[in-house]
Amino acid sequence: MSDQGGDLGYALKLLASGRRVKDVWSEAGYASQKELSDEVFALSDRLPSAGLSATRLRVRAYSDGASIGNPGESGCGVLIVSEDGTELLEENRYLGRATSNAAEYEGAILALEKARELGATEIELMLDSELVASQIKGEYRVKSPALAKLNQRLKKIAKHFTVFEVTRIDRKHNKKADNLANLAIAAHEDDRSGAG
Repeated sequence: MSDQGGDLGYALKLLASGRRVKDVWSEAGYASQKELSDEVFALSDRLPSAGLSATRLRVRAYSDGASIGNPGESGCGVLIVSEDGTELLEENRYLGRATSNAAEYEGAILALEKARELGATEIELMLDSELVASQIKGEYRVKSPALAKLNQRLKKIAKHFTVFEVTRIDRKHNKKADNLANLAIAAHEDDRSGAG
């Protein structure tokens, strides 16, 4: 328990599980969101002097999106590997009706979310979409309101990494993520045809 009456240890466990401060402060016994935030910041200031250091985990995340019809049935796929190339995770998600650019963004967002769940502190995001990679890097303006929202969502998640890099790669080097994205669409189609 803290001097202020909240249970900091419990709050940190809830935060580490992916919950947000605004959803945790009351449950952990704090009088306000600010009180919990202040205590977490105070603790972070003490960590270096206590000889504690964060563990560094760098990953490379390949992501892709697919849309049949553009817009049409869409999905995204992600492959995350360690620095030495060891495959850590494969994931895909059916997205419903979306454009190919929106699916690309959703794939990139899924990659960041999954990398965080793995405990990654540094990430290199590998994309084959020149438009999306350039928009994330700030080289191209994001004109579409729908893509602007996705861009903001991605950048918010990216702030959780100490290192965030974006690399545009050729499609031939992104086949696994592409296959996973298309598999998400195909699995949804199979489910629909089996249900009828």
